Amino acid sequence: MGLSSRAVSYCQGCPLAIKVVGGALIGKSRDYWVSFLSDMRQIPTPEIRHVLMRSYNALGGKEIQSLFLDIACFFYGTNKSLVTKYSPAYHLLEVLIDKSLCTCVVERTRERIQVHALLRELAWSIVNDESIKLENPTRLNNLGDIQKLLTKKSLPSLQGGSTAQGIYLDLSKASEIDVEANVFEGMTSLRFLAIIYSGNKEGAPKIHVPYDAFTTLPDSLRWLQWQKFPSKSLPSSFTPKNLVALSLEYSPILKRCWDVEVCEMHFSE
Repeated sequence: MGLSSRAVSYCQGCPLAIKVVGGALIGKSRDYWVSFLSDMRQIPTPEIRHVLMRSYNALGGKEIQSLFLDIACFFYGTNKSLVTKYSPAYHLLEVLIDKSLCTCVVERTRERIQVHALLRELAWSIVNDESIKLENPTRLNNLGDIQKLLTKKSLPSLQGGSTAQGIYLDLSKASEIDVEANVFEGMTSLRFLAIIYSGNKEGAPKIHVPYDAFTTLPDSLRWLQWQKFPSKSLPSSFTPKNLVALSLEYSPILKRCWDVEVCEMHFSE
């Protein structure tokens, strides 16, 4: 495959990515093209980040910016119908699609949300920058930070987790984690919780949770995915009135104490 074909393939049909990558490569030498395209997951250069940030800032409102961050951080590859149920700002999804900040791909009878790698990297850089500035993270996917939060060995910026809106924890490469009984207390803003094993799903769970911890799951949860859920039931005290998606794959759960639709969920690995 030639260099130009590789560049087009990398853009995955995303107009904004085509503009950004094309602007980065125009007038550059062949060696520069080879270097740029050799690592498709490289951190965007300042020039590329500037163009992407300009598109993000042009959204012009916290509600739609928050929707973009949720989609780019957590919902890449997810069914569009589930995203629209999850977010109160679902009506703004079409605006993001029109601005090429995400795309909708039809697969058989379903529509899946896609976000280009450059935009996903931008989203996490925005989240990390905001966490440093505000000293409180809203979205977490770093194994070390989440482990400190769940074991209450938190950094000052993670104490209590009261600002955490979303947690995405991949335990594939983690060691054993012993969770505190009151771990979810105070997480009144938590809307998204995903604990997955993107690699080998065999074997015992790597996260050990006392049953009392489940009694403090916040009612604010709208999205709950927990592979190898370490209990046979969810507590009756958990009243998921806001829950729109539930997945407990590879779990021994036998009993649900409330009625909720079990939705298929898809995450990129």
